[in-house]
Amino acid sequence: MALDNRDMPSVGSAGGAVGATISCPYCAEQIQAAAKKCRHCGEFLDIAARTPAQPPPLFAPQPAGAAAASASSSTTVVVHGNRGMNHALHILLCFLTLGIWIPFYILIAIIHGFTKR
Repeated sequence: MALDNRDMPSVGSAGGAVGATISCPYCAEQIQAAAKKCRHCGEFLDIAARTPAQPPPLFAPQPAGAAAASASSSTTVVVHGNRGMNHALHILLCFLTLGIWIPFYILIAIIHGFTKR
């Protein structure tokens, strides 16, 4: 629901004076005429205050020299893919599932045996 100044009740000539009150269009409680947010229901009366703020960027932009410096000091990680089958994990799964995991364990062992050759 869009709320603009036409929806607000007029407060006469004392529009910004201290002590002038209006009714909140959401909860009908009396609030100050200069209020931007109702203190009773928490609704924003000012349209500009309703728009969410821009979230901060996930990655701050780096200067051109910083990217070259970080690229030269990179670390290479080597992962060995042929580690073998983790039998302890599968046996634990067999106990935890009361034997339901046994057919999967056998199937994985057979497939792993064919791929290892």
